[in-house]
Amino acid sequence: RRQPVRQRAIVVTNVPGPQVPLYCLGARVLEAYPMVPLSQNLGLGIAILSYCGVLHFGLYADADANPDLSELAADLATAFAELRHAVDHINVEQGTAG
Repeated sequence: RRQPVRQRAIVVTNVPGPQVPLYCLGARVLEAYPMVPLSQNLGLGIAILSYCGVLHFGLYADADANPDLSELAADLATAFAELRHAVDHINVEQGTAG
């Protein structure tokens, strides 16, 4: 049995992806989720990929070292919603579209 990672090592990466639709065997790719492979000393990997104007997040974790991964995912969603709200508010004040 593999031992859980005791350290809090983390990798975060942002990969700019294509901003035009891709196709696989004739079917349009709707979403693409990146991943950071976990190694022996890596307890958490967060990858961000942009595709067709949308950010896609991949969260991978050693479950024993990071039992609250779902809370991190929820916090990320909340933070981005707050950021979007703030940007929309600024755009309304400046009369620009966002």
